[in-house]
Amino acid sequence: MARKRNTAAIRWLRASRQRDSAGVLRDKELSPRVSVYHYLEYPHALAIFSENRLRLANPAGWSDPYERRWLEHIPKGVSTYALCWNRSRFDEPAWRMVGFGRNNALVRIRCRVQSILTAAAALSQEREGEFYIGKVRYESGVKDGAKTVADALLRKSSAVRFEREVRALWFDREPQNKGLFLPIDAQESITQVMCSPHAHPDVRARIQQEFDKFGVSVVAAAV
Repeated sequence: MARKRNTAAIRWLRASRQRDSAGVLRDKELSPRVSVYHYLEYPHALAIFSENRLRLANPAGWSDPYERRWLEHIPKGVSTYALCWNRSRFDEPAWRMVGFGRNNALVRIRCRVQSILTAAAALSQEREGEFYIGKVRYESGVKDGAKTVADALLRKSSAVRFEREVRALWFDREPQNKGLFLPIDAQESITQVMCSPHAHPDVRARIQQEFDKFGVSVVAAAV
C-alpha cells in the first residue's frame, strides 16, 4: 500500500516590511504583479464600483465535500472569509460552469494581486486579523494535515486542476458574518471588466450602459 505523503507547506511572505502589514501574507509562488480574475453576476460587479469594496464570503457555503473536509481545521472562535479568483486569461468553459443556474448575466473582473494585498493592508489597520492570498494546491487523494489553516483552505481535488484557482482568505476573532469587505479604489484596482460571451446582445448593451456611469468600458469575451 502506498504511503500517504504530506502536501508541501506553502511558504508565506509578508506583503510589506511595514509594521501595519505584518498580518498580510502572500504565497511565495504567487507574484504580486500577476493579474487574477473573478466571475460574478454583473449587479455585484456594479456594487464593487459604487461601494469601492470587495466582498469576501463565509466559506460555510462551500458545497464541495473535499473542501468542506478542510473547514473542520478552522479553530473554534476563528471567523473565516474567502474570495476565489483564477489565473486563466482565456477560459470559455468557466463562463458556462460559473454561470449555470444564475439569474443575471456574468461579467469577469481583472485585478492585480498587489491591489488585493494593498486592500487587505488597509483593512488590517481598522480590524485585527490575518490575510492570506495564495495558489490552490490540487491533490490526488486525501493527504495528511496541513501546517496552517490557510494551507488547509488552499487544497482541492486534482479533478478540478483546470481551474487554476487563487484564494484570498481573512481570519479574525470577531463574530462570524456572511461577508467581510476589503476597501479598494475600484477605478484603480479593477483593470478590466469583461462580459460573458453567452449574454444576449441586448443584455450586453444594458450592462455597458450601467458601467458607463463609472466610465468603465466593458470588454466583449472572445470564444
